[in-house]
Amino acid sequence: HCVACHQEGHAKGGLRLDSKESALKGGKDGPVIIPNSADKSDMYRRITLPEGGALERADAAGLGLGETLGSLFPRRRSRRRPPREDGSAAAALRVLYWRLLALAERSGHGWREPSETPDEHYRRVVGRDTRWGAAAPLVETFEELRYGERDPDRGALARARDAFATVEAAVRT
Repeated sequence: HCVACHQEGHAKGGLRLDSKESALKGGKDGPVIIPNSADKSDMYRRITLPEGGALERADAAGLGLGETLGSLFPRRRSRRRPPREDGSAAAALRVLYWRLLALAERSGHGWREPSETPDEHYRRVVGRDTRWGAAAPLVETFEELRYGERDPDRGALARARDAFATVEAAVRT
């Protein structure tokens, strides 16, 4: 909302909020954001709600400057990094499961939510697309590893790899 009036070419008060650098520089009256000091930041005091009502500090109890300014800057998608491969069967299984999650995300089924178990995510995805049913051996083996029940043996790892290859082939066709 703030960027509409505070951007390049239309910077009310000389204040631009279309980039982090510009926002921290401030406007004609000086800086409006004091990093790590919401109580000293003029921006904190001036925030206006979309309905037009001014947000007073008393109304924003517990609201930090980061949350206050969070909507000003576009969020970059975080890049998910695969687990490290150390040559162990457990690491190979973690990488396979990560690849399954990445495939689910690319296919429009989304990454596993933090509150979901691997099995819950699997059932959610299979509920939308039955081709994912072949991933059961991979998910089951990963859950056994995740919950410390046991490390995968060669046979379980081979079945997990086959399951991933089957799902990957089915989804990509």
